[in-house]
Order: sequence, then structure tokens, then C-alpha cells
Amino acid sequence: MRETQPARPVIPVPRKVAPKPPTPQPEKVAEAPAETPPPVPQPVAAPPKPAAPAANVASEEAGYVGRLRAYIRSITQYPTSGQARRERPEGSTEVRFVLNRAGQVQDASIEQGSGSPILDKQALSIVKGGTYPAMPHEVWSDAPEHVFTVTVVFTAP
Repeated sequence: MRETQPARPVIPVPRKVAPKPPTPQPEKVAEAPAETPPPVPQPVAAPPKPAAPAANVASEEAGYVGRLRAYIRSITQYPTSGQARRERPEGSTEVRFVLNRAGQVQDASIEQGSGSPILDKQALSIVKGGTYPAMPHEVWSDAPEHVFTVTVVFTAP
């Protein structure tokens, strides 16, 4: 009989395995923060549109005032009274007057006198007796009348 020897434990010998080539991974890109959509504009009540651009209104107003002054200069006459011929006063009278939208004088008064009652009276008469054009509808549109001031200059002939 044969003697049996105790069985030796079998130890598996590790086999050398060639390393597996790495599986290509997709290239990692830094994640961009999620884009927030642009804010949705909230409806805003549109301001009322002006009747005309401010520059045009200012230009119209200046033009109208210029026409009034030119007209008053054109109708200005030196007083013809005997006293005016003797004294021959000279000076300027500032007249304040109110025109309605139709161009009619509603009121007139001496704002600053010339120092000569003859010239002041004549200046007031000139302004009150004038025929003025109607105001353009764009100017001073919120008022039924407007106050003007004009200087009437007198030079003795």
C-alpha cells in the first residue's frame, strides 16, 4: 500500500494578465451654470405722448412772441399831442397784456413806466389797439389766455 500523503493545498498562481486598455471616457467639460432666461419685461404704462416735441413747442412759443414784438414795433408811433411836440420826451415803457387764444386783448397795464405819462399812455394805447394773430394751438395749449410783456421804445422825431 501506498501511503498517501496529505494533500497539499492548491494555491492558485496568479496569472499575469495584460492590463486592460482604459475605456475612453468622454471628455469632461466644466458644466456651465444653467443659463437663466432674460427677465421678461413687465408691461409698463406708456406715458402720454406730448402734443409736440418740447423743442418744437419752445420754438413755436418764441416765434409767436417774436411776431408780437415785431408787430408792436411796426405800429409804434411817437405821440402827436402838442405837449409831446413841446416836451419831446424819450424812453421805454414796459406794458403787460393778456391775450386770449383768438389774439384779442383781455387786459393791459403799465408794468414799468418811462417816467413820462405821455409816453406811458401812448404805449398802452398802442398795445390795446393792436390786432394780434391767434395763438397756434401747440403753444400754451393748457390755458385759455396768456400774459405777455413788451417794451415800447419812443424816440423823439
